[in-house]
Amino acid sequence: MGYYEEIPGFEYWNVEAWKKYIRDYIGPIYSTTKTLLELKDYLERYVGKSLKAVKEDDERVLKFFVGGINESGNYTERSLAKLIRLMYGIYVEPTEFVSAVEAVGEEGLEGVEVLKEKEESGFLKLIEKLNDLSSGVLEKSGTKVEVTPTSEILTSPNKLLDVLKELYEASVSFSVPYNPYTFFILTTNDAHWRALKSMYTKLPEVFEKLSDLLGLEPIFIPPVDSEKLRKEYTIWSHKIGGIANRIYKMQTTLWVYFSFHDYWYFRKVAERTLEVFKFITPSPEDLLITYAKTVKEALKDWQEIEKVPNEFKEAIKPGRIGTNYYILILRGSIITKIHYEAGSRNSRDYKGEFSLLRLLDILAPPLLLGNVKIMPTNKNPNALIYYKGIFEGGDEEISSNIYYFFWVVSNNVKDPERWF
Repeated sequence: MGYYEEIPGFEYWNVEAWKKYIRDYIGPIYSTTKTLLELKDYLERYVGKSLKAVKEDDERVLKFFVGGINESGNYTERSLAKLIRLMYGIYVEPTEFVSAVEAVGEEGLEGVEVLKEKEESGFLKLIEKLNDLSSGVLEKSGTKVEVTPTSEILTSPNKLLDVLKELYEASVSFSVPYNPYTFFILTTNDAHWRALKSMYTKLPEVFEKLSDLLGLEPIFIPPVDSEKLRKEYTIWSHKIGGIANRIYKMQTTLWVYFSFHDYWYFRKVAERTLEVFKFITPSPEDLLITYAKTVKEALKDWQEIEKVPNEFKEAIKPGRIGTNYYILILRGSIITKIHYEAGSRNSRDYKGEFSLLRLLDILAPPLLLGNVKIMPTNKNPNALIYYKGIFEGGDEEISSNIYYFFWVVSNNVKDPERWF
């Protein structure tokens, strides 16, 4: 029996256990994002209207636009109006509101309009993506969950913080490395059968029913005569739109929007998420860096890369930022060249001969952890894309690698929807 068979509560071979995982970990993400999106839709009805019209239509809504604006026309630290602006981009100008009320009292509400920012906030993008992906998982698994009605939050705004706290806790507990089921999904995205069955020893006896439930399919079958070798080294991934595919994309979405360190791309998309979750916890967790640390610890003693021939080692070994994307040129199952393309001045070919099957064995640990990827290219049937060191380097390098990986997948990979 392997290590993963001994983790308490982790029964990857049990279909009912997967349904429980979906109910207990996907369900809360769906229900909280659904509640938040319904609240957004309700508040959005008032965009373009005056605060007087808001009060006359539903006085409960007024505090969501002006609650916590002080006499100086600033948001207080835990202002409800500030939170709504951070979440949805819906707001009134604080100074305009204060000036209007100071000038003519409640009649000034007539001249204060509810506005909406032109650019959708990163937090809103996060909950939209999570809601779409999680709803598909629930639908395909036949799982039903309860959703907090918008009316409860309108009547008692403090419940909004409860929903945000539940969303934050659900997102963290869903994520790798905290959840072995989500980790299983990660490992089945772009790994070969020989590696998978060595990691999960009960997998061969349940693979067919798990594959049907989660939606797994081969993306690369090595061109070798031996049927046994073809099966052993077939690379598996997730069917587009299937349960596993959606769960995997939930995880990558959380890596992007829960990435709170100072790298320009993630600072831009995740800044609002950080500010929103600071309403319920002083130090929201950077889920991307948490997993990167797990990968580094797991691979700290990995020395198999030294078995790669010297002529290919520089290209294959996970390394520094900016040299992560390579093309493996194949003759049958033999790698004859590794090509690195980075503009006319930096293109480089590494030439030699090495068995792709042997390379897959060597790379099994980082493949299973998602630190390297081997994927079909959309341009050449006799080539594979090799992306190395996704979780290598310092915080900024890891962020840059993820961002660059997005670009590689979007522009060079067959069926990019499998990955993002």
